[in-house]
Amino acid sequence: MKDFIQAIITQLEIKCTTIHINVWNNQLAEMEKGEQMTFPLPSAFVEVISDTPTIQLGNGVQLYDPLTVRIHVLHEKYNTQEYFYADFDVYDVKQLVYLALQKFEPTNACTFVRISESQDNNHDNVYHYIIDFATNLMDFSAQEPRNSLTVQPPFTHNINATFQ
Repeated sequence: MKDFIQAIITQLEIKCTTIHINVWNNQLAEMEKGEQMTFPLPSAFVEVISDTPTIQLGNGVQLYDPLTVRIHVLHEKYNTQEYFYADFDVYDVKQLVYLALQKFEPTNACTFVRISESQDNNHDNVYHYIIDFATNLMDFSAQEPRNSLTVQPPFTHNINATFQ
């Protein structure tokens, strides 16, 4: 899972160079309480929804299917005379994220497809836009055989079979 998340972060860093990228850890709630270290805005945070079922495929390989990757887009906007209580820039930021991840295919996963978007409007001057992508992920970390040794047989006899 670590490599999977790092691949998503790398993709976003390459395609969205003006956005701060990191792993989601409920930064917005902590920021509002004043308990979180500050981070640059706009930001995109990666969350893998953790209640995904796993399917045993055989030889220790498992499949997370379906797997939802949630991107939290945060953008700060202060009211102006022209656009009071309106942040249209957040739509540009979320579109950058969408274009970076739509049809993205990390190693051992299928192509990302956006399945939903929503907006959380309950924050002062910070707009929180949520984009969900569907994918799946093959986990080969417990693939068999593992932790095994290859040893030579304990005998050195040659067997020559003759058939009549």
